Amino acid sequence: MTDCLSSRFVALASLTLLSAAAATPAAAQIRIDRDQTGRVVAITGLPTGSGCVRGTGTGQVVDRAVEKGELQGFTFNEPPYDDSYINLPAAYDIRDRAAYARLQAAFDDLFRKGARLKIRSVACGAAGRIVKLVSATLVDGPPAPKAVAVPAPAPVPNPATPVAPQPAPVAAEPVDALLRSPDSPAKPAEVPKVDEPPAAGASQPKHAAEQPPAAASEPKPAAETPPAAPRKPSRWRLTQPTKVQVDISISSNDRAFSLSLSCSKGSKGGVDISNWFLPPGNWSISNSPTPVSIDGRPQRWEVGGADEGLVFSDGEFNGMATLSPGARDQLARGQRFVVSGRMDRGGRPREAVFDISNSEEVFAAFDARCRAFRR
Repeated sequence: MTDCLSSRFVALASLTLLSAAAATPAAAQIRIDRDQTGRVVAITGLPTGSGCVRGTGTGQVVDRAVEKGELQGFTFNEPPYDDSYINLPAAYDIRDRAAYARLQAAFDDLFRKGARLKIRSVACGAAGRIVKLVSATLVDGPPAPKAVAVPAPAPVPNPATPVAPQPAPVAAEPVDALLRSPDSPAKPAEVPKVDEPPAAGASQPKHAAEQPPAAASEPKPAAETPPAAPRKPSRWRLTQPTKVQVDISISSNDRAFSLSLSCSKGSKGGVDISNWFLPPGNWSISNSPTPVSIDGRPQRWEVGGADEGLVFSDGEFNGMATLSPGARDQLARGQRFVVSGRMDRGGRPREAVFDISNSEEVFAAFDARCRAFRR
């Protein structure tokens, strides 16, 4: 991410995109910071809603969600936690179209696959299931491919004039080209070791008698980048239960959607069972009578909720619309759960696909905890 330069100082270019173009109650200032090469290293001041819970994290970009050429969000891996989907501001959040276009270009540059970032985010919506980005600072960029070393042609020495040895060039001192956001602690950037090819026409000076033939120089093969580790399949997770509630949740195969079930202790000794389906921004469920299927079989579930999240039901329990024991049993025994929909409110079709295989054990634990609330 940083380059070895002869100067110890880095010229940083920072750009303030807008001051009142964010469609939020409080006018925000979006700031984009770049290093001396023009690479985006920080974005701060993104618009957020009210009533959200703030958080921070350091991890790696493992996937990107691009729709119609625009980056809608990215999947963020923060060990030891599971992957999470981070939403980016949509076009309707930024009134100035030119500013939004520049912001999209900055997003595409900063949120590259493999980039390590320190992010600040807010969790909004019901149970804080919608995570929106506030700021991001580059910690370490994805590894750049090494250039193939090309041997330089051997100079022809003049036999009448001995070649005087020249001192070896002094390596340039590494510098820190990382720009940190104002509220993040100082942390020096790691300088990757790069095998630089010799400059054209340059050679190590030796006496004419000791000059090796040009054929002795062989090009070094380029180091191959190791293949990325395969992503672990998403599975249902049972949260740490409290005295009044227990939850299970699962992410879609692309980590862009999530589905959760909750069992909570009711006020009259019974239990309330609810569910919550969380899509990414600009996604809407299909208007088909059966947009939900399990193992290819359409489910006649009712769909409720708002844009920020949906609720499924096929019956009632304690006067509440909910998923019946039969529907939950299908989720426990099924292999593939699919919800059909479209991006951009009716645009390109996009399905939410979940691998729900091997789920009987976690559902049995969920039901056991739920039954305990009735005692």
